[in-house]
Amino acid sequence: MNRKMQMKRKTLIGVTLVSLFCSGIVSEAAKVEIQTLFEKPVSQGEYRIPGILALQNGTLVVTCGDRKGQGDFGHDTTNVIRRSTDGGNTWKPEQVITAKAGIDIHNGPMVQDRETGKIFKFCRYWPGTKDGKNIVRSWNYGRMAKKGFIDFVQTSCDSGKSWTDAQIISLPYPENVTSAATGNGVHGIQLQNGQLVIQGGYNVMRDGKPARQCCTFTCNPDGNNWQRLSDFDTANLKIVREFVIAEKQNGEIYHNFRSVLGNRWTAVGKGELAEEKQLPDVECHAGLGVWRRDGECPVWFFSHPSPVGKAREGNFSQRRQRLVLRISRDEGKTWDEDILIHEKAAAYSDVAVLPDGTVFVVFENGDRIGHPYQRVSVARVQLE
Repeated sequence: MNRKMQMKRKTLIGVTLVSLFCSGIVSEAAKVEIQTLFEKPVSQGEYRIPGILALQNGTLVVTCGDRKGQGDFGHDTTNVIRRSTDGGNTWKPEQVITAKAGIDIHNGPMVQDRETGKIFKFCRYWPGTKDGKNIVRSWNYGRMAKKGFIDFVQTSCDSGKSWTDAQIISLPYPENVTSAATGNGVHGIQLQNGQLVIQGGYNVMRDGKPARQCCTFTCNPDGNNWQRLSDFDTANLKIVREFVIAEKQNGEIYHNFRSVLGNRWTAVGKGELAEEKQLPDVECHAGLGVWRRDGECPVWFFSHPSPVGKAREGNFSQRRQRLVLRISRDEGKTWDEDILIHEKAAAYSDVAVLPDGTVFVVFENGDRIGHPYQRVSVARVQLE
């Protein structure tokens, strides 16, 4: 008997229903409900680089960067959040948690300690001037740190209601690197042994040119004693500092990387990088969330833009469309199921899962192909 799941999809206005058929088992359906969380006129800038965290008490925290201009550099950016305490039915008003005049604050990962409930939120201070991009790519880590262009962390002990001021955190990058920073958006993880893990990256000079490297950092549950856990030489594969991680049942860490070549790469533990051909990509950040159930294999949820046909042949922004949520029941070995989240323009995303299995996908999107940064929305996906 063929146990591989086959799918039929029907899209309705505002709701997507997905039926999964498996070896005669009664079908199950998924309902997708979408709400806008962040949106403003283009003349005022844009919201970018979202992340989402499902807390132990069921609270959801969504974060992103509020850019005061267009593009990755050359303007002030503040970090903002919105919270839901009722399973995503309603969301608290927008809250600014990090801001400083003249600084482009790049949104980094969030992670929570299960024991204390304490949230750690990371970000990077970079110059908000027109030459900011040049400075980041040319100044070494020591020079950047002296100017305050370095990683920062802030914490919350009340489920995101209030936050400490951002404090400098000196992470153990190699010497004389450039573009050193924690990863863009999404969330970090806490391992079964209690250690916290977040994403990062840096450039090293090779043959007179910067070569991109990705890494992870780990620390104790209290946020102290940071160490570099893994390093990946990603220069030849054109991989950038935008990747998602998950812990497997055996304790190894799964990494899934974005490449500017338009494909994805994975690595388990400190192993070799391998091309992930099941997840055809369009050069975009992705999201990964895990639903852990006592006595059963975890279910993994992976979100990314996945256009089909000629849509994959467009330019950079045009390819960022048709956001899907893919499902794996064997820790990333196969991705045989998928749910359509948003048919039109869509870009960066992140995933969180509540204990009851309700999945939340936060994602950048727009109404017109080629314009995926119109707003940041959240999709609530209920698997019945």
